[in-house]
Amino acid sequence: TLYRGGWACAVTGCRVGAMLRASHCKPWRISDNRERLDSNNGLVLTANLDALFDAGLISFDDDGSMLVADALSAQERSQLGLPAGLLRVPNPRLCAYLGFHRDSVFIGRAAQ
Repeated sequence: TLYRGGWACAVTGCRVGAMLRASHCKPWRISDNRERLDSNNGLVLTANLDALFDAGLISFDDDGSMLVADALSAQERSQLGLPAGLLRVPNPRLCAYLGFHRDSVFIGRAAQ
């Protein structure tokens, strides 16, 4: 069903409610109650992007550009339409949570 509210994927702009997930930058299981409810600790993402974000296969820089883990092949990236950045530049509070995600969840890139 199409969600008619204000939610949309932060990357694609998709508004199909059945596809949207509230993704936490600092995972729920290790967040305190304040962090769990802080709207700056989250992004609305489509289910496929949420799964990649939770698994640490994608993250975002402070400028909103997407980081993609080396674990995803060029073919997989192409199939998933990656990379694709955030539609808006993150605010400073979201950047702090994204920094946590990059440091503690994102599986990153192989050493050069």
